[in-house]
Amino acid sequence: MRTQWILEGLDDLALKVFHKLSNTSVTWQVRLAMLLVLTICLTLGGVCYVSLTHIQESIDRQIVQHEQLTRPTAHISVQTLQCRRYEKDMFLNVAHHDRFEAYFVRWSVAVDALTNSIDTYRQSVHDSQQVLIAEKWLANVTAYQYEMLNIVTDIREGRITTPDQANMALTPSKNTIRSIIINSFSVFDHEFAMARISQQNLLEQTAGIEKLISAVMAVIIILCLFALIIIPHRIVGPIRSLKRAARQLRDGNLACRLSEDFPDNELGQLAITFNQMAQQLETNEKKLIDAKATADELNQAKTRFLMNMSHELRTPLTAILGFAELLEEDAFQEESIDAITRSGQHLLKIVDDLLQLTEIECNQFKLDMSLINVTDLFDELLEQFRPIAEGKQLELIVSNEADCPCQVTADWQRLHSVFHHLIDNAIKFTEQGRVQLRSDKSKDGKYFVFEIKDTGIGMSSQQIRQAGTLFKMGDESITRQHGGTGTGLALCKRLIEYMGGKLSITSQPSIGTTVMVQLPCPSEPLPNKASQSITPQPSHVPHFPVNRHRKRVLVAEDTPEIQKLIRTLLEQINIQVDVADNGQAAMDHAMRSHLNDQPYDLVIMDMQMPVLDGYTATRQLRLQGYQYPIVALTAHALQGDRQKCLDAGCDDYMCKPIDPALFTRYVRHWLEHPLIRVI
Repeated sequence: MRTQWILEGLDDLALKVFHKLSNTSVTWQVRLAMLLVLTICLTLGGVCYVSLTHIQESIDRQIVQHEQLTRPTAHISVQTLQCRRYEKDMFLNVAHHDRFEAYFVRWSVAVDALTNSIDTYRQSVHDSQQVLIAEKWLANVTAYQYEMLNIVTDIREGRITTPDQANMALTPSKNTIRSIIINSFSVFDHEFAMARISQQNLLEQTAGIEKLISAVMAVIIILCLFALIIIPHRIVGPIRSLKRAARQLRDGNLACRLSEDFPDNELGQLAITFNQMAQQLETNEKKLIDAKATADELNQAKTRFLMNMSHELRTPLTAILGFAELLEEDAFQEESIDAITRSGQHLLKIVDDLLQLTEIECNQFKLDMSLINVTDLFDELLEQFRPIAEGKQLELIVSNEADCPCQVTADWQRLHSVFHHLIDNAIKFTEQGRVQLRSDKSKDGKYFVFEIKDTGIGMSSQQIRQAGTLFKMGDESITRQHGGTGTGLALCKRLIEYMGGKLSITSQPSIGTTVMVQLPCPSEPLPNKASQSITPQPSHVPHFPVNRHRKRVLVAEDTPEIQKLIRTLLEQINIQVDVADNGQAAMDHAMRSHLNDQPYDLVIMDMQMPVLDGYTATRQLRLQGYQYPIVALTAHALQGDRQKCLDAGCDDYMCKPIDPALFTRYVRHWLEHPLIRVI
């Protein structure tokens, strides 16, 4: 029982100690760990290292000494045997002159090397006995060499012609060579015995070294204790500094840096790397800001480019469509006029689609949401497309399977454009059969579902995947037969998604295509908007008294064709027209008439003109006190262009191309209701 109680107490004590240690600071944990590990490892490792180091050094010295003692004599023995070998080969080839001479050269080199080795050995030894032995070897080699040269001379002069004769002539000198070999091996044995004596001395030295280990380890322990105090501070301190800097970096302070007083070790390298990382992050942030600014600038440049493109396209369209309307009075040119009108309207639709895509890409797209009755929208579109369908002998069917009016919250103009394009596509790609427009409600009651189904040429799976991609046509044959820019379906899909709906396509080649549009049911009542009109609604402000004289209008327009068109339209309704071909001229005309008390009843201002643009001209007129109506007429049709004109001082905004009938009605409205501008 007592033993069990002691064991339980020790377990509790161990748990408390472990818990206490786990909650201590990192500094003390490092110190304790180092105290335990370093004391054990350094003690054992120090003993082993010191002992092994000295033993290894002694062994190395012994090996070196042994090699120094034995290497020369062993080398002399080998060289002597090599001389004997070349001697034998030389005698065996007495009858063959070339081989004899070759072996003689080798023998001469070997003898010279042997002589040099013996002479080197004699100079390196310090024992007098070994010096005498070396000198004796040297004398024997000299005698041997002299005798061999005599024999070689006899062989060359023909006095010795066989190997036996050569061996008999050399027999007295063979004992000399044999004595060199025997003596060299004897010296080798003597030197090897000396090496064993050196090893014995090494063992005695090792015993003395072991006595020094205890004293050395005491010094090591003292040094370890000193390290326990210094090292944790050197480690934990920089780590804490690194932690604080990392928190600042996390909180967004990219300018934080670690001080340069870190130690020159891994922690110092870590501090340098941290500072480099912070510098790189700060640099990258600046680059991102600059890149964003550059991207915004490029985006604005793209928008400006498209605005200019809109102007360049709409300006000739104004002339084409306007003159086409005027030429309708000539019955002989009716077909040509219809073709011009249709082509111009088609080109205008393409430009409008591209501008809508531009608004989406530039994040300038805005929706005018209202409550729309899609059934009424379908009726209006069917009235337009029914003659086209009947011309192709197609059946145009409309069915409403919903149990309530199909009212959705959407932008009327955008939704009208989407369904106009889908119905136009269905009729265009269907040669026989029918086109069906079906309205229904989804099973969950959250969406109205509108299907445009045809029995046309259909689409493959690859063509369906490409349908939502800009500027992608079904295939080359369709492009040649039906034309198009490839923006229609992509634009429809994006417009429906912007209005919170979905557009999907199912189709089979040669069978037909079904386009399904899902729009959410309205959650809150909004104002109903069935159609839109461009007719202006003037504000209720005081106006000038109407004069009975002929009205005067100043047209600021730089394009001669547009000048002629507007002049013709206005003169047909008995309006006097003056034309200015740039903004500066328009401002001069307007101010001159104002100062002469004969102001223009209306100024129609193009906004993009040479010398001085319409925005600046209008702004300058307002600053000089010109209070009479100024209406902008421009080909800039992107979102926000109307407000830009109004901000410059215009009273209203018209977009090119113009409809002649609407334009003349619009001008009459302004002439009959001239507004006073309060400046």
